[in-house]
Amino acid sequence: MFSMYWQEKQNLLLKWKPKRRDKLLGSKLKNAALSFIGNVRSKSILDIGCGKGKFVDQLRRLGANSYGIDPQTNTSKFCKVGVAENLPFPNSFFNMVTILAALDHFKSLDKVVSEINRVLTQHGKVFLLQTIDRKPVLNDPTHLHSFTEKDLLELFKEYRLINYRRIYCFAYVLPNWFCCFLDRGIKLKKYVGFYMFKKY
Repeated sequence: MFSMYWQEKQNLLLKWKPKRRDKLLGSKLKNAALSFIGNVRSKSILDIGCGKGKFVDQLRRLGANSYGIDPQTNTSKFCKVGVAENLPFPNSFFNMVTILAALDHFKSLDKVVSEINRVLTQHGKVFLLQTIDRKPVLNDPTHLHSFTEKDLLELFKEYRLINYRRIYCFAYVLPNWFCCFLDRGIKLKKYVGFYMFKKY
């Protein structure tokens, strides 16, 4: 009986999932990412998995020549609809590629890394923000992978890790109305890693 009830709640919560990315990439986390990346003025940057393109627009306001790509329709005129496994950009076009909490959504990780390598200039950089050792409470089919830090280093083994930082944060994994119902909320402790890789 409880199993059927919980499955019904899961189905309802999955409709809420588009808000998760916006919550995770809130202003504080975006600002932390920008602080980690440093000066972006005059740099050509691609944000993969850009969502609505807010981070792309923010980079533009800071002087970057930024673009984004996402499979969903986005609102920024500097973003294209497409997939990370087949980037619609020429070879050696970007100084930097950013992936903000989106790597676990891609189907073919090896193909994504290959495409990143193709569009990056020599000595270009990859900035990755990714939750580590995440154990989802809900069965969310949009999250195709989970990572340890070792997994990420292996994935980008042909790059040099030049900087990294780890932070812990709490994020509600259920909407507020449901959290109030279940003893004021269920929280998931997230281990978030900031990684900067450099192409050899």
